[in-house]
Amino acid sequence: MLVIVATLGIRLYLIHLLPIALWSKDTSSYIGSALTWVHSGVWESDPRRGAIYSLFIGLCTKGLGSVHAVMVCQHVLGALAIFATLAAARCWLGKKAAVPLALCGLAYGIFDLPIHLEHLLRNETLLFFFGSLTFASWLLALHRGQARWLWITGISAALLTLTKNVYAPFPLLLVGGHLFFFRADLRAALKQVMIFAVAFALPFAGVKALDSFSPRKAPPAPQDGILFYGRTAQFTVLDGGRHPEIKAAIRQEVEDYRKLPKRDNNIVIHRTVVPHLQRILSAEGKLPADVNRLCWELGVEGVKANPEAYLRQVRGDLYQVLFTCIRGSSTISKQGFKSVKKTLETLENQDPLLDIPGMIHQLSEAARGGKFGVYYNLVALSWLFHLVPAVLTTLLLPCFFWRARGALRLWWFGLAGVWFFNVVLLCTVGRPLNRYLIPVVPIMFWTLSAGFVFLWGCLSARFGSQATPERLEPIGKTV
Repeated sequence: MLVIVATLGIRLYLIHLLPIALWSKDTSSYIGSALTWVHSGVWESDPRRGAIYSLFIGLCTKGLGSVHAVMVCQHVLGALAIFATLAAARCWLGKKAAVPLALCGLAYGIFDLPIHLEHLLRNETLLFFFGSLTFASWLLALHRGQARWLWITGISAALLTLTKNVYAPFPLLLVGGHLFFFRADLRAALKQVMIFAVAFALPFAGVKALDSFSPRKAPPAPQDGILFYGRTAQFTVLDGGRHPEIKAAIRQEVEDYRKLPKRDNNIVIHRTVVPHLQRILSAEGKLPADVNRLCWELGVEGVKANPEAYLRQVRGDLYQVLFTCIRGSSTISKQGFKSVKKTLETLENQDPLLDIPGMIHQLSEAARGGKFGVYYNLVALSWLFHLVPAVLTTLLLPCFFWRARGALRLWWFGLAGVWFFNVVLLCTVGRPLNRYLIPVVPIMFWTLSAGFVFLWGCLSARFGSQATPERLEPIGKTV
């Protein structure tokens, strides 16, 4: 009960302090489709962002009459995600671990990173929610021996993929894992795989049907190659290689970027090289996908020509991910309020539903007052994430996979696969930012809490009690 009160209470308190949603530079690309649908009933997905988060914004705004209702709904989803992860942990840690798990859950409920992102109009909260639901339902399917839970697993994983594909290896890990772990009863394993596959396909079919009603079929605009080039533009091979004419056009921009004392991939992606490439290819009648492909080619060529420099960058990114990323800057701060205020002041979209003047006034008041002191003190009590949680997660995941038995080992296999995929992704393609870790924060919680329960059990055993995790037995054909 204390965990529930703390998880909901801290969010209600923040809403009381700041009753508006925070804004980022990317918000406009999410909110455009939603407001068009609310006002005209016409749906059109953003080719870069997809339909899921824009549809979520539209439903919240249409149903509750305010864009700020999105923030409230996100706080609800964040709290539900936390309760789902705790329920999953209780399944395999057992009643004997109730006390240490409650302490971990209390720290998780007031962890500031999810709370901050729930207050922000960005899609990270959906990633947090769908990621939590994916692994929690999968564990229930394994623990209870009930394949029907895989319907939730498949749908959640698909919705996360449609929002942002940061769980790319998960479907293969689940399918391959079930076929291997339950190979003694191949018929049951195939049934499990089929349920997951059908469930995973349903959201994709739904989005395709939704987009069929769009009056204008905008071509998709993938971003993976552009993001990769944003991290590797300084390595661009300007003399020789492929696309010499294009390289001649962007030469000065690349050289200017190399001279900067501190490189920022947003400069390349949003201000200089990539927008220039988009103009060049657009004039030739090329599509956004062609720009993305060209960025991949330029980035890969640059890495091949500068492998040592690229490896040094990867090493630096890895250090950020493991040691500093999770403790990065917070959006709930005076500096964050000023940044959001500046973004709103330059916003072209003055839709009445947004109430830009009212938002600017609220932000000015928030930045001027000192009313967030109690909030800062409360979230500082999230002890589970105080040390080096990403490092500990990286070290403990293989240990728990090795130690687990039966179906639980399959679950840890999936957790480890997704975690290490995201670590590699942030060291190569994405920029190491704290919010980019939000889809794997549930994995971090499960791993850290299991480590704490194990330590608690060792200490308790010394004084005559037992509080170690309970093991799941192989469940074979009962799934």
